[in-house]
Amino acid sequence: MAETPTPTEIACKIARTRRYAPDADVTDLQRELHAAKIAKFVRETADRFPPLSDDQKSTLALLIKGGAH
Repeated sequence: MAETPTPTEIACKIARTRRYAPDADVTDLQRELHAAKIAKFVRETADRFPPLSDDQKSTLALLIKGGAH
């Protein structure tokens, strides 16, 4: 499995794209950047707390997917 790019790597890719192709559409890269920032935050937050139960993991997965209210 390929390693997920860091937010910094994606931001650099956006900067390079804008520098060499100022009119290029970077919407997908911006979306990828936002997702990477969220993933980084979630990983860092989860690492500070005890492991979650299976039920807690399922509930959080539903919230992220937009299915739990």
